[in-house]
Amino acid sequence: MPLTLTTQLFEQNTNSIFAESMKQYMRNQYEFYGIKAPLRKELLKQIEQEEGRLQGEALELYMLAAWEAPYREVQHIAMDRMYKVNRKLTPY
Repeated sequence: MPLTLTTQLFEQNTNSIFAESMKQYMRNQYEFYGIKAPLRKELLKQIEQEEGRLQGEALELYMLAAWEAPYREVQHIAMDRMYKVNRKLTPY
C-alpha cells in the first residue's frame, strides 16, 4: 500500500481544530487532518528517510493513491514529492 506510512503519520498528527477550519475554508469539499504546511514538510522528511525518494512507477502509484484518498493533505504531500523529483528532471 503506497500511502501506509503517510496516513499513519498524518493520523498521529491530526489536529481537529485546524481540520475543521480548513474544511470550512474549502467549503466542505475535502476532509482534512488539520496538518499545516510546516508540519507536513517535516513529516515528508520522515517519510523520505524511511521510504526514500520515489521515482518512476512507485511515484506514479503513490500519486494515484493520493488522489483517491479523502484527505486533502495527502494530495498536498504527493505534490510535494512530485516537485522534488521534478526539480531533478532534465528536458529532452
